[in-house]
Amino acid sequence: PTQEVGANPCPPMLADDPYLCRIRQRFHPHGHRHRRSCAKLMAFAFVPALFPRSFALPKKGISLNWPSTGSTAGQTYWKLEGYKRMRDDTARTSAYYHAIDALAPGKVVLDLGTGALALLALRCAKAGAKHVFAVEAKLQAAQQARKAVKAVGLEHQITVLHGRSQDVSLPCRVQLVVHEIVGELASCEGV
Repeated sequence: PTQEVGANPCPPMLADDPYLCRIRQRFHPHGHRHRRSCAKLMAFAFVPALFPRSFALPKKGISLNWPSTGSTAGQTYWKLEGYKRMRDDTARTSAYYHAIDALAPGKVVLDLGTGALALLALRCAKAGAKHVFAVEAKLQAAQQARKAVKAVGLEHQITVLHGRSQDVSLPCRVQLVVHEIVGELASCEGV
């Protein structure tokens, strides 16, 4: 299909994110009008909210390499806006919340990579978890998570710990582990 000069080659939902738009252009340089064909590509960029029914990665496909979680210690990438966008993505969070509501009551929970808003930790506490240990590797995000927990009066039920999960010691065994660490940063996950 021909395209107007100066027209944005990305669909409206991707046009605002230059990173995702570049990925789409690289692997589909001629564009696709059909969402399903685009969904396979976008699954590699971890965008379940845009294509919730097409999120499973295909058996054959293009492999993209992102840095492993071992590279998350840099403070320059921390942005509160990414966490807020994740919080506001109800298609994404509702699946987590449904599972947490069913599994967390009465349990000691570990939230790996709690993030600046401590989204899953707060939900676990509100669902009736006995106690939640929320671990966050980024100092700024951990500090913000403590503020978020204190703002809703759950600091007696949620302990925010700064450090990498391999380095943090917990005072007791946990019964449930929750995490949302598909990418190493909220902004890497296409939210």
